Formats: sequence, C-alpha cells, structure tokens
Amino acid sequence: NSLGLFMGNSFEAGVHLSKPRLHGSKLETEAGLARNTILVSRRVSLALLTTVPTANFLAPKRAFADEPMPSLRDRAEGGAVLPTAYGVETKDVFYPPWFIGVWEAESTTERVEAPVGVALFGGNRTYYKALEDVGKTLKYDTRFRYAASSNDPAGGRVVVSDREFNVASIVRASMGGAAVVSTSSGFLRGGGGLTAMGPGDDFGTEGVSGGAWGDNEAAAERLSFVLAPSGANGTRFRAVLTTTQRRSENPDGGGTFDVLETVRQVVTADGGGGSPASAPPPLIKDIETVSCYRRISDTTVEAFQRTATFLVPSTNADPYLAAAILRLGGRAVDVRTYRIKYKLLRRPSEV
Repeated sequence: NSLGLFMGNSFEAGVHLSKPRLHGSKLETEAGLARNTILVSRRVSLALLTTVPTANFLAPKRAFADEPMPSLRDRAEGGAVLPTAYGVETKDVFYPPWFIGVWEAESTTERVEAPVGVALFGGNRTYYKALEDVGKTLKYDTRFRYAASSNDPAGGRVVVSDREFNVASIVRASMGGAAVVSTSSGFLRGGGGLTAMGPGDDFGTEGVSGGAWGDNEAAAERLSFVLAPSGANGTRFRAVLTTTQRRSENPDGGGTFDVLETVRQVVTADGGGGSPASAPPPLIKDIETVSCYRRISDTTVEAFQRTATFLVPSTNADPYLAAAILRLGGRAVDVRTYRIKYKLLRRPSEV
C-alpha cells in the first residue's frame, strides 16, 4: 500500500512514503528503477529555508517569462508530468486554524499511472503490484499542532503539521508496528503511542515560542528515519528527506486549502557491517505531492492528492541507467492519485 506523508502538503504533514519493495532482503536498487521505494512525501512527504532547485535537466521550459503558472488544483487534476519551477516559498506550510488537532485518515488509492512506460516505472512486476493498491484504503492518524509565528511580534501562533509524528504514523501503518527504528530527533512527541494518544499530547499550546517551533522548523527542512520494514529479515534502511519546493494556495479564502511540496528522497542500506564498496548505490528520487483539501464540516475534511515521482541519476549508478534518466527530459515515471477522508479525533482543550 502506498502511503502519503508529504512533508507539508498532505494532511499528514508532508512526506510521501511508498512501501519499499524488498528483494533478497535488500531494497531493490536503481537498476530495478526504484520499485516502490520509500517515497518520503506521497502522502507525507520536508524543506530547506533556502531554495534547493532540482537539477537543471528536470526544469520545464516555459514559453514566456511572464506566463502565469496554473493553480495547484489545476496541476493536480490536469495530469502534469513535468516538474514545476517553484522554490521553497515559506519556512513551513501554515495551515488554516481548522486543521488543528489529531485526525484519523483513510487514504484510498484511485489511480496508478506509468507516463513514460512500465519499464521505467520499475518493470512489470512492480507496476502490476502497484495496481493492486487501486481501491484499497490505508488508515493512520495524523496530527497538526501550534507553532510560534516568527512574523508576529505579538507572539501569535500558526498551525503546522507534526511532520515527524505523521511520517512515523504512516510508516507504521504500512510497514509494520516496529518499522520505525529511530527518527531525526530521536523521539516522537506525545509519548503515548501513535494510535492511543492521551491528554498529554503536545499540540504546542504551552510555550509555543520555545523549542516546539525550533523542532518543527528543522523538520520542515529535513527529516531522517532508520526503518526496518516487516518482511525485510531485519534489514534496515536510512531514508533522508529534504524539501526542495513548497507552495500553498487558499483558492476561496475559506474552506479549501491546496499545497505542493517536492521532496528529494535518498534511501541507503543502514549498517550491517558490510563493505561500503559492496553496498548498492543510494536510491534517489524527487517526489512531488499536491494535496487539495476541502473542509466538509468542523469534524470532517476531504482531500484529493496526487504524487509524481521523478528519477534522479546517481553518480555511482549504472551509466546506462543514468543516460536513460536524462533522456526522459524530466518527465515523471510514476504518478498516483488518492482520495483521503479525515475524521477529527481530538482538538486541544482551548480550541
């Protein structure tokens, strides 16, 4: 099952992880063209304070410098297969107040597409395995919290997604309860677990100008996880997620909110005592996630989400593969769409 954390886009706080495919107890390498690697950001799914542009060969060419870009909703619904020219426009995604709280998410896969062919999607086995997810639903919890607003001298606050918590929640729901070995910060907020969180959950409602914002700001730039997926025979993988693009739009000024984030995901084998020379090359991908939210009621939100995966040639990968990636002209190799329903479980007491 694909997951969706998209570091800031999705309700999940942004990082889109796809369940990794395992082969011989090792994550399949780029030679297999990333068979469902850990997409940190479909849903899910992070960011640098300064723009980190994608490689030049991935940049789409625009006919006129002043040509307006389509809205994020148009991009999500219009089938775009080239990356955007957006940079990191804000330090984090600042959500409308109605996002605050803990939500139960049900994410259903609607479509799986291979825009440049099945071979570059990862081969027949990977493609048809992905098609099995269509119509299936993944359930997990997601949390939005308060952070101090650095732009408000009066000490106001904003709502942000609890990225580390949300990524871990999706990973555990899709890869097994013990799949998260460690995280960037070494801990997860709220200490009461991911599905049975108690009154002590950290919504950032106390001391919002303190460390709570610093932790989330760092997570908005970069997240890292050590993962041990069930069925991997104890093999561990390190996933590092760095946000390279971020934009949000509020189309009607009220009950809708749209977000785009692109994450560069690097997955490597973690430890094991083997020789570095014998280790497979890292799996590197850029994953763009566009999430379009609509508030249905005070306790219900629905979203349409689209993820597009772009291959990135690695300097230590097969040169023929790198050449094939360059010939793509920056087009996406894996596009998936989801419908997500959010049911409110709890808000902070003062909300």
